[in-house]
Amino acid sequence: MLTPKPVPVMPVALTVAKPERPKVLLIIDDIGDNYRLGKRVIDLPVTVNLAFLPRTPFARRLAQAGYQLGHEVMLHLPMESTTRKDLLREEALTQSLSESELRQKFFENLSDIPHVRGFNNHMGSLLTTLPQQMEWVMAFAAERQLYFVDSRTSSQSVALQQASEQGLRAVGRDIFLDPVGDQASVEKQLNKALALADKRGVVVMIGHPYRDTLDVLERRLPQLRKDYQFVSLTSYLNQTSTLAKESQAQQRDLKTLK
Repeated sequence: MLTPKPVPVMPVALTVAKPERPKVLLIIDDIGDNYRLGKRVIDLPVTVNLAFLPRTPFARRLAQAGYQLGHEVMLHLPMESTTRKDLLREEALTQSLSESELRQKFFENLSDIPHVRGFNNHMGSLLTTLPQQMEWVMAFAAERQLYFVDSRTSSQSVALQQASEQGLRAVGRDIFLDPVGDQASVEKQLNKALALADKRGVVVMIGHPYRDTLDVLERRLPQLRKDYQFVSLTSYLNQTSTLAKESQAQQRDLKTLK
């Protein structure tokens, strides 16, 4: 009697999920005073979080154009600093203002820029250290369900803490791209930010519409977008909020099983 031959089994192709690319949240501040430089920002070939200064001549026009191109629009909210009082803008939030006066200025600034999803501080090394003023500001922002990015112009900032207490989604800046404006410095800071993204999976970096900064970004971004995800703050914060809720649900389920 012949022994039946075993049926050949085709090998199973093992597929390994490709690791998710690190996320980069690129914020460009101070947009609105110079149209040509602002246009270069919104023409960058990745998703950019555009932070517009209120009461500037080109902010509305550039915000509308950036929004139509799929970028995120933010309010770059002027706040009082500990130094350079000469740079304090008329629309800035200052410690001398009452709660009602702060509220009025906050919403006047917000209404000046279309399509705003969140805000960060322009200057603000003094105001962001004041718990009462930050509590008020974050409460105003919560009324419009805005998110907040702490530019971290002071190591003593309480802004993130107050944002959290008011229920705002919030993150802090990791890297400034251009504390010194030359291209070599920008390259160094960019590489530092990317290394942090590789290590942590995400980085929040802030730059400005300086010519040297834009020259570096225009040169580097076409290649970098292949290796990194440049995402909007709304997209990132929505994802982290969902993950946090799922984690909390899992913790509740585990307690129930016990």
